[in-house]
Amino acid sequence: MDHNEEKRTVERSRKDRAKIFSAKSSRNRMRIISRIAYFVVVFLILLLVLFLIGKLFFSVDTFIVNGSEVYTRNEIVEKCGYDKGDLIFFVSEKEIRENIKKEFPFVDNVTIEKQLPGTVIINLTDEQESFYFKYDDKFYVVSAGLKVLAEMDNEEKIRDRYGKIVPMEIDGKNIKQISLTKELVFFDPEAFRRHEKILSLVCNTWIYEKLTSLDVSDIYDVSLVYDGRIEIYFGKHMDLAKKLASAKSVIDGHSEKAKGSIYIYDPGKAHVSLKDS
Repeated sequence: MDHNEEKRTVERSRKDRAKIFSAKSSRNRMRIISRIAYFVVVFLILLLVLFLIGKLFFSVDTFIVNGSEVYTRNEIVEKCGYDKGDLIFFVSEKEIRENIKKEFPFVDNVTIEKQLPGTVIINLTDEQESFYFKYDDKFYVVSAGLKVLAEMDNEEKIRDRYGKIVPMEIDGKNIKQISLTKELVFFDPEAFRRHEKILSLVCNTWIYEKLTSLDVSDIYDVSLVYDGRIEIYFGKHMDLAKKLASAKSVIDGHSEKAKGSIYIYDPGKAHVSLKDS
């Protein structure tokens, strides 16, 4: 065998080994692909089985709506974003809250409960008509969060409709826009946050039950009238919670007929001018 023949033999041998290796690689790839396809099919079948079991045993069949005196159950359920037959596991509490807050402006708070196998409970809190103020010959009713809930021509209509509601003095020059079912818009966004903080604090403390009026026309000189007989001056809006606590201590130390004024410009320090009748 000459040198060229030997070279051709080696080359053929190399090509034969390459073909064998390629065939083995091909078979290995096919086995891998087959296994992957098998597991994918099994996985999809399991998903289908789980979905069918869920539809059979865990579909939404009941909506319970609690708390609202403004909107009906049917109105809330229709706009909540889900229907009977939906899988309860796929019901998003966040989405329901967002849908309801978007569609129903007089709803203040929304909480959702899911009870297996198929009950969705929607708990609502309506916006409360807490204060009213006068602006450009109109009277506006607002919540503690400064959402505008009503517009009226005079105070008598407000009292007739809402009963217990507190008149409020506010600086109209700070107000940029008033729109029904929307929050008040101030020229200074920080002013909105300060007013909201004051109103929310007052609404959620002991004083609101017998609050006669509130003056926030100057948030650095906040004052109110309690029970129609005691004027309380707080000065700056800062530390208002502590100042209210001080006011309560003073009032609790006097008779229920005491009249006069209380000045609390610093927490824990009160200048008292009350007379027990």
